[in-house]
Amino acid sequence: MAGVGFELKKMFKNETKGTNIRGYLVSSLVTAGPTVICISLILFMKYFLQLHGEIYTNIELFISTMVYCYTFSLIVTGGLSFLVVRYISDCFYNGKISRILPSFFGVLIITIGIVNLAVIPFLYKAPLPLNIKIITYITFVELCIIWTFSSYITGIKDYMGILLGFLLSAFVIFIGMISFRGVGILSPVMKAFIWISIGFLFTIIFFLYKMIKYYGAKEFDVKYVFHFITIIDEKKRLIFIGVFYYLGIFIHNIIFWFSQEGNIIAGTYRMAAFYDVPIFYAMLSVIPATVMFVVKMETSFYDKYRRFFALIKNDGSIAEISNSKKEMIATLYNELRYIMMAQIIITFISMFLGVVFLPRIGASLLTVDIFMIVTLAAYCQSILFIIMVILLYFDEIKGATMISVLFFVLVTVLTFITLLMGTDYYGYGFFAATVITLLFAFKRLNYYINRIDYYIFSKQPVYKKDKNGIFTKIYNRIWPS
Repeated sequence: MAGVGFELKKMFKNETKGTNIRGYLVSSLVTAGPTVICISLILFMKYFLQLHGEIYTNIELFISTMVYCYTFSLIVTGGLSFLVVRYISDCFYNGKISRILPSFFGVLIITIGIVNLAVIPFLYKAPLPLNIKIITYITFVELCIIWTFSSYITGIKDYMGILLGFLLSAFVIFIGMISFRGVGILSPVMKAFIWISIGFLFTIIFFLYKMIKYYGAKEFDVKYVFHFITIIDEKKRLIFIGVFYYLGIFIHNIIFWFSQEGNIIAGTYRMAAFYDVPIFYAMLSVIPATVMFVVKMETSFYDKYRRFFALIKNDGSIAEISNSKKEMIATLYNELRYIMMAQIIITFISMFLGVVFLPRIGASLLTVDIFMIVTLAAYCQSILFIIMVILLYFDEIKGATMISVLFFVLVTVLTFITLLMGTDYYGYGFFAATVITLLFAFKRLNYYINRIDYYIFSKQPVYKKDKNGIFTKIYNRIWPS
């Protein structure tokens, strides 16, 4: 995500309505494009299948399969996402851009290896038709590839190309379903699976072409396919940040799936639709916070951030460094305050719209009540994620790790407690967990900011000693220098 801001600065340099709209569009499609498209496709296909008379059990199978693919592909790739972004940033900073493209394939090899260990045994035991198993596996892998692309495409400057890539998937799926809805012997649900897979494949091919064109295939060196693992020795906590954060996002759903409230779909999936539906809508409601973060924090804040560290690096005077630090901190809190105020307004509007429209699409009163509280929870979650990323800006990995672990633990424990308390409290566990974690995140951010001089000047080592840990040794054994 950090790489987006470097190019967005140019779009917001001239403060006009046109450039602002374009900048917000760019940040939206880069940061939220995959999530919006995936959730929107699930909802669109549900109503499309209903419209064309597909039986209810098949619609349930389709939705359950897509929800599982979406949820667990994010969890699988989340563990490496923060690590990969750090590696890409280091490559840009050190002028070693040619290493980025090889690392993409290394990340995919490891990711697909994890997928095979987890998904193939699951599908093998599932009492599903073979064609459904195959298309489920393909869709899962495609989503993992798309999430991995999300860490890499921010370095590509062709933002209109990125927009076309996301729209291409939706366009292919829509045209395919409309054009072939009455053709062939396949059932509507199987056609939905196939066309979603084809749409994702088009996006993958398009983005791969863009990456090869930008990063340069001619300089591709297979030696650096797994070079990114060497960063694990020094930054292994980044893996824990990703794993615990994404587990925290979905663990409350999983708990409900396996509770007495869950239902078994097609003898394979456990779901709790009354709880899952409001969660998905709530996640869509906080996308503006992510967009505003990219625009506000990574454009205006980044200038102050860069100037502060440039003065330190280039022997600026004490007065210059002190004034620059004050400007950076003031900008940080001002922009964070703006994001919080703007998003809370959007959250309240979303809650109002939910009360009005959810009953009209068949949502129960319980689902509407859950939507109200989990939308507030999603708001808190979005802000704590922003704070976590800000801490990572300053390389405060310890604080970000504490936030992600606390988030996961609290969501797990409090969801179990509120589940036992009854339907009146469903969703309150997730809400309470996000509120407590957000308060802790603010406290940790203030703690670091108030001691930023110590962390920058006193806690740094006298000289940097490269860690020759186990992953570096593994890499050197594979590719000796």
